[in-house]
Amino acid sequence: MKRFILTILLFSFLCMAVTSCEVVTFQEGNENLYPSDVSALEPSDVVNLSDSEEMDKKVLLSPGEEMVARSYILLEDVEFYYDGTEFTITNRRDDEVMFMAEIVGVKKDGSHELIGIPAFYGVDEVQYEKDLAENGWAIQKTTNRVQPGESLNAKMTIVDFGKDYPAWDIDGDGYYDVIFTIHPQRNETTTVVSSDYPESAVYRLAAK
Repeated sequence: MKRFILTILLFSFLCMAVTSCEVVTFQEGNENLYPSDVSALEPSDVVNLSDSEEMDKKVLLSPGEEMVARSYILLEDVEFYYDGTEFTITNRRDDEVMFMAEIVGVKKDGSHELIGIPAFYGVDEVQYEKDLAENGWAIQKTTNRVQPGESLNAKMTIVDFGKDYPAWDIDGDGYYDVIFTIHPQRNETTTVVSSDYPESAVYRLAAK
């Protein structure tokens, strides 16, 4: 009899324990209220911020390297940045500079010879905005000069003049060998070109 009563009490206790447990149910449309199973995520769902930041970094080139997208060189506080199509010239100096480029042929001993000077310039947006404000109209003018603290987007145009002239890619390796130069200017009204102008090392640019 005692055993029967003890069994009844134990059974009642278990029933109370079970019925006192909270049963959690997911309601339709409220899935976002609960943590997701990370293991169920696809690789494409995970954003790697370090990779994104890495893609945005600029790469400083060493002499002789190829100019590719997001690469740049520094020439006496003037930055030549290449985005894969165009250049951005940034002048961090205290004076105005005129920039140019030369295509050269590199000899076996490391010296080089001038092949030609390509067209290398951009639209002077600063002057355009100034003229527009003064006159109500303006004409976009090209320039290869950059004021202190300013930047200029520039294109390099290389024209094939035919077989009577040396090939720009003189060694036929698929690259132009390029040297960048800057010419410090005294003022905006005169142009000074010096024989001892600063020039960069030789860099390679894919021939097109």
